[in-house]
Amino acid sequence: MRNRRFNNRKPLYIDDSDYTTNSPSYYDHLARLNKLLQLLSERIWDYEDELNDRFDEWDKLIEEFPDEVLKLLIKWLNDGTLKDLIDDLLYEKINNEIKCIQNELFNLGTTKIFRGY
Repeated sequence: MRNRRFNNRKPLYIDDSDYTTNSPSYYDHLARLNKLLQLLSERIWDYEDELNDRFDEWDKLIEEFPDEVLKLLIKWLNDGTLKDLIDDLLYEKINNEIKCIQNELFNLGTTKIFRGY
């Protein structure tokens, strides 16, 4: 049996690195990413502060909600006007799409392909 020649290259390590493992490239990579991670963390904290400020502003606006508008909304809720507005504004597109699908299904049912002829 022949002796196989194994790869006898030795990895080059930086002498002044303080590693407790034999894979310093992983730690070098983490050290390079550390600055980026710090920057991203600071940005997230800034966004969190901004969001908290916005929520505080919204809370103040809700507290200062005019009584006349609140009374009008309650009146609309009781007499059904609010329901009609929601139906007209939000569900109009959905209802139109449902009607289109119903028409397509009806037309599909009358074709020879659908009936298997």
